[in-house]
Amino acid sequence: MVDFKNRGSGEEIMDDFDLKGEELEKTLSFLENINKWLGGYAVLLSGMKKILAKIHQLPAENSGQTTPITIFDAGCGSGDSLRAIADWNKNKNYPLRYIGVDANEFTIEDARKKSVDYPHMVYRTQDIFSKECSFDGVDIVVCGLFMHHLSEADQIKFIDKCFAAGVQAILVNDLHRHWMGYYLFHIICAVFKVPYMVKHDGLLSILKAFKRPELEQLMQKTGVKCYDLHWKWAFRYQLIAYKKC
Repeated sequence: MVDFKNRGSGEEIMDDFDLKGEELEKTLSFLENINKWLGGYAVLLSGMKKILAKIHQLPAENSGQTTPITIFDAGCGSGDSLRAIADWNKNKNYPLRYIGVDANEFTIEDARKKSVDYPHMVYRTQDIFSKECSFDGVDIVVCGLFMHHLSEADQIKFIDKCFAAGVQAILVNDLHRHWMGYYLFHIICAVFKVPYMVKHDGLLSILKAFKRPELEQLMQKTGVKCYDLHWKWAFRYQLIAYKKC
């Protein structure tokens, strides 16, 4: 019997930071397609629109220049979220710079290869909790299907580290733990014959994902008073936490 009341546990295959090879490369590409099909990019971009409308800085008086806005993708994978933001921004012209960080070196190399036409993107192989990983100068942190990999203690530690460094907003785009989403993903895996790694990690991710009260309690425990939390299709939550209201 699957328990949807409590968060699941267990190691996902992609939690292995030394993982590499053709199977991982295929999995990363398939995950990009899932984000397109199931609305992951829509959740990301609508969140970015809200944040930028709130924090975008106008040109300094008489300078004619706009202060760049730095976006940091924690657990960036193949960099598809940053590329989606950059493509969306082509018609917006926000002065954006991009940093992607992932603890898997093979994944970072894949991101670099796929981002050669995006000159404002920098990718780093780092553990977000290491001393080498700094959020100094970062304005927005993006967490796409990342937070559910962390324990609650590490979620709090991560949020505290971001805001202590001066980050203005954290955009969490993560899964809603629900029986319907779980079994719908089962059907998708059967119909489209998805790679084993995608099916294994995807189902486990749903079990490790969130209910609304858990995200609200997380905000209370971190002391974040200004946040927006919305349910989005398909079985996702969009959480935007602001350093200041």
